[in-house]
Amino acid sequence: MSIANMIERAKEAASRRNLDYAIQIYQEALGIEPDHAEARRDLRALELRKWEAHYPSSMSAFFASLPAVISMKLSGLTKNHEGVMGACERYLANDPKNVKINLRLGHAAANAGHVNAAVVAFETAVDVDARNVEALKALGHLYRVNKDINKALLYFEKVMEIDPRDQEAARTRKDLAAEGALKVTGFADAKHSRDLIRDKDQAHD
Repeated sequence: MSIANMIERAKEAASRRNLDYAIQIYQEALGIEPDHAEARRDLRALELRKWEAHYPSSMSAFFASLPAVISMKLSGLTKNHEGVMGACERYLANDPKNVKINLRLGHAAANAGHVNAAVVAFETAVDVDARNVEALKALGHLYRVNKDINKALLYFEKVMEIDPRDQEAARTRKDLAAEGALKVTGFADAKHSRDLIRDKDQAHD
């Protein structure tokens, strides 16, 4: 069965308020395609919906997710990034607002090369804690890698609003602003210094 079909089944189950089954389908889908952003966002939204009336305490969530905690540690020791991702998801099923686990998921996803999954995880962390500098910086770096300079710049500006003395954010914001200027002027497309000289000469003709 394709991921698209699995997502459709999950949405149908959710519409019938069968949240546990929908969550299970999304988890299976992500086991097949870990970097599927829509499935990951839908999964987190359903988990939040499931617990909105009676959100579990940190202690109860920890003990309910103890096997996931053990798996997370073991996978981390062996640098099994996708294993860490899976363990984080099992933990978040009982505590989707856990910022620390969302951050762990984001870093594991980024290390595994699953950029979309990393973005969703860090965005979730920011949704819970809008002033989380670690998540904001991570999103800025991810969007920079994806060549989305404007979004990257936005996240580092948010960091500077929170902590104007953050040297990394200040430096990166300056670099991003320069990259954005190059892109706008077209200099970034110049293949060689001769291209720049030719363009300058043509401008004076």
